[in-house]
Amino acid sequence: MVDVMILCARSDRDIRHLERLRAHLRHFERTGEVSLFEEFQIEPGSVVSDSIAQAISRVSVAVLLITADFLAHDTLMTEQLPRLLERYQRSELRLLPVLVSACGYQLTPLGSIQPINPGRRSLTEMNVHERERLFERLAKAIIGREPLSLNDPLAVAGAVVTLPHEPEWSSLRGSSQGIQRQIDLLTHAKTVHDALHRVQFHVYSPVLAEEPRFPDDADMERLESASDELDKVITKLRGQESALAILHEILSELSSVAEQLTLATRGQDARALRKTISSLRRVLQRFPSKINGEIVSAVESLSIERLKAHVPMNASTLAAIVRELTTLSTELRFLNARHREWQAVEEDLMLAEAALGRQDEEIEDVYYPKSKACFDALCQAYATAPAGLALDPGCLEEANQRSISVEAAFNKKDPLGIRRCFSSYRRSMGKCFYKADDMLLKHCGRMQRAAMRLRETLEGASGGRHE
Repeated sequence: MVDVMILCARSDRDIRHLERLRAHLRHFERTGEVSLFEEFQIEPGSVVSDSIAQAISRVSVAVLLITADFLAHDTLMTEQLPRLLERYQRSELRLLPVLVSACGYQLTPLGSIQPINPGRRSLTEMNVHERERLFERLAKAIIGREPLSLNDPLAVAGAVVTLPHEPEWSSLRGSSQGIQRQIDLLTHAKTVHDALHRVQFHVYSPVLAEEPRFPDDADMERLESASDELDKVITKLRGQESALAILHEILSELSSVAEQLTLATRGQDARALRKTISSLRRVLQRFPSKINGEIVSAVESLSIERLKAHVPMNASTLAAIVRELTTLSTELRFLNARHREWQAVEEDLMLAEAALGRQDEEIEDVYYPKSKACFDALCQAYATAPAGLALDPGCLEEANQRSISVEAAFNKKDPLGIRRCFSSYRRSMGKCFYKADDMLLKHCGRMQRAAMRLRETLEGASGGRHE
């Protein structure tokens, strides 16, 4: 059984929130999992009763509903809270502050303790659903029913946020800002890279496939769909234009290609379509590797170790976030290395795709062996990958089976078979690259969220220190 104390002031607003939290805990009271002690009726200046003193010495969890009324309550702040803080500092109980409304709690002894509110948003700033969800998860967390990760404010609620002296604080803040910038740059670069990947598979590949049949027997709906997809990519990238210097050049090239593709399809001009394909190939040969260079640079510039050096030992919340960033950074390096290898495979396959049906010997002697050797090395790397970082084995096995079919077609010297099998091999490898792309993008998102929590923690702590 978990002994829980809830402290709040006497205002009607505070009692309303108390009632909602009590409702979420009532079932666990009934099942004997929680023993609840509520104290909110003591008048300012009254003596702390023996029963309250006994409860303070017994409870293992104390929930504080913090408002300006709470901070103004003499008995709560001068008699009850100091006793709870003494037990908290001896690690004898868990203290869970809940910010009910805006107040100057940062300037009180509670200012160094992490509240449970995500982003330090008070309950009055949340809608009804958000408040109910917070109370639900708080109730489950109190009795250990809700598994928590470092991504969750409840996982570090009650942890002390202690800042170093001013020179160390400046270094800590500077390091965290630098990491935030690099992670933002990394995420922007990855978004652009993924957009070019979409151009590769949803614009270039279908246009290339339809070119031999154009205009008489081509699937015009497929070409129009490719044109629409290119317009969507351009629109999406315009929103990222200020993030990367090279993006202006990419947009200029893609806009020119979009115009060429529209003129070719509307005018049913085969020569113009071939020119469009050449322009697309030039974009895809030139820019993805440059963007990949931006990604590599951003990853290598992440100085998590420097940040760790500035985090004081007793700053448990900061230390937890930095440990998470350290783990994510290590995993990111692995994923990025694999991404670079897939990019090399992709470049060889794109050249082979362009030569298909015209230079099959070069595909057999140069492009295919290079891509297969890289693929085999990738399979070995994934076989020893850290937990959660391996690519889907089914996807890799499908690509491997397609490679066996390609080799059989080469041995038979069957041009149609080579084209059909190589196209299947190309699609299966593209599916693997897409999954590797998606894993890296999601990992960037996790790093961005962790860096955001670091910034919010530092801002919240510095607000309490400097206000």
